[in-house]
Amino acid sequence: MSNKPDAIDELVDLVVHVPIGIMLAVRDQLPALAERGRKHAQQQTQLARMFGKFAVDRGIRYVRSRVPSSPSPTKTAPTVVSDVAQPTTTKTPPVKAMGPSSASFPIDGYDQLTAPAVIAQLPMLTADALRTVEAHERAGRGRRTILGKVSQLLDSQQSAAS
Repeated sequence: MSNKPDAIDELVDLVVHVPIGIMLAVRDQLPALAERGRKHAQQQTQLARMFGKFAVDRGIRYVRSRVPSSPSPTKTAPTVVSDVAQPTTTKTPPVKAMGPSSASFPIDGYDQLTAPAVIAQLPMLTADALRTVEAHERAGRGRRTILGKVSQLLDSQQSAAS
């Protein structure tokens, strides 16, 4: 019979007293824990800054050792005069960037869009439009994220149609 009160006392300790004790301990230790975390974060930040400064300084020294110094602005390069006629260049009008025309391509301004911007518009396209985008992307930049999403959408549209 003495076993039963011990079990009940243990259950009361576990359900009532332990949570109260934890809350009191956290309340008492919270300022110390916050200070400890603050010090750790400051140390890590100082260490990261030190490594970053070291890396930048080393990088600057490396670049300066590899790149020849630029001539001073007071010195000018000698002028070479030649009797040979120089070819004349004619200014050609800029060529329009190769890409889908806005009238026939399913996504306006496609070639200027980032991959996430393109992917956001893909779910709204039909299977034919997705195939058009896929062909253009394969022929152009070949962005795997876009090609993967197009493939996924085509597969889901085919399975939905079945």
